[in-house]
This record gives sequence, C-alpha cells and structure tokens, in this order.
Amino acid sequence: MSRVILSVFEADLSASLLKLQRILDFLPLRNLAGNELFFTLVTHLFF
Repeated sequence: MSRVILSVFEADLSASLLKLQRILDFLPLRNLAGNELFFTLVTHLFF
C-alpha cells in the first residue's frame, strides 16, 4: 500500500516539476546560472 502511495507521490512530483520547468522556460532566461542553481537545489531536495 505504501508503495502505491509513493508511486502516486512521485508521479505528482514529476508533473509539478515539469509544470515548473515550463513556467521557467517562458520567463526571460537572463539569469541562467540562477536557474541552474535552483534546479540543482530542487533536485537534491527531492531525489
């Protein structure tokens, strides 16, 4: 049961990260280093 909940959580998290990435893709990416740092931080927090 917990494995199913974890799978749902991971799928939801992946969808959220994809949405976040799409939003950031639409923003002017002048501060590319800042975006890289942000994604690195998010990646280390969740994976």
